Amino acid sequence: MTTSSPAPSAQQLPDPTASYNYFQTLRPVRPRWWRSLLGLLVIGGGYVGLSVGLSLLASFADRAAGRTDGLSSGSFTLTPMLLLSVNLSAAALIPLSLLVERLLYRRSGRLHSVEGPPRGPWLRRVALIIVPLFAGYAVLAGLAVVRPGSELAPEWTAWLAVVLLTTPLQAAGEEYGFRGAVGRIVGSWFAPGWLAVTAGTVASAAVFAAAHGSLDPWLLAYYAVFGVMMSVVTWQTGGLEAAVVVHVSNNVVLGVVGALTSDMSTAFDRSVGTGGPFMLVPMVAIVGLGVLIIAVARRRRVTRLAALRTG
Repeated sequence: MTTSSPAPSAQQLPDPTASYNYFQTLRPVRPRWWRSLLGLLVIGGGYVGLSVGLSLLASFADRAAGRTDGLSSGSFTLTPMLLLSVNLSAAALIPLSLLVERLLYRRSGRLHSVEGPPRGPWLRRVALIIVPLFAGYAVLAGLAVVRPGSELAPEWTAWLAVVLLTTPLQAAGEEYGFRGAVGRIVGSWFAPGWLAVTAGTVASAAVFAAAHGSLDPWLLAYYAVFGVMMSVVTWQTGGLEAAVVVHVSNNVVLGVVGALTSDMSTAFDRSVGTGGPFMLVPMVAIVGLGVLIIAVARRRRVTRLAALRTG
């Protein structure tokens, strides 16, 4: 006589007909603690391993070219090669996140948005709003720091090439890694939508702030606000497109201004005391941008919930 095994509970096997927000798009896969732990280890370990390896290669290249860098001199000096290694390490979070989704969760196509692939019309709409705002900021920042007769930063062409060619990938990689991978892995454990969003936001913002390696309270507050706001934007728009546009625009503008007008080591200095009350300005600005994007998304009726198949 055989006995049938009990049917999986709702906690074990989520309802495939329910509507899920972005942070729950891994929810239809039956939650398993080992799957989440392994996914986070792959993301974190892959990022750290690549960061160390590429930084060492950049240091060797700098020494071969006769440059002094922070890895060999003991006092941190950022070089174009080191910035390139940092950007490529962060860019690798995109394939790492896709790998985790595909192999561990046996899903593909939901990392970009709740609808599947990146939504081109929505991405273009956001870019038409956000990019001009950051371009205007770049012009104002340049006028504020450039004086007649002032010299360009040393190696400005190399800095500019690295920023323009790889910083967009770095910024997008951070969104895919922190919001797309960490946020969804943590959020997948919670059935209530609000709890999934809260847990995913807290986890991704905390990791995002810690990954920037600063102990300055003002800088940490800024990174936390940036991370939380990008999570809220991702939740309310149902995908990473808007967060990627904001993050890419922000980092490229800061990189270009730094490459043309200052010592990049100073521009990337995150030591204690670097921040201050002036950081309230970019915090308010990023919240304002987030509110603007969410308002446009609601007006355009951008999809932020989807029914997903189990798999």
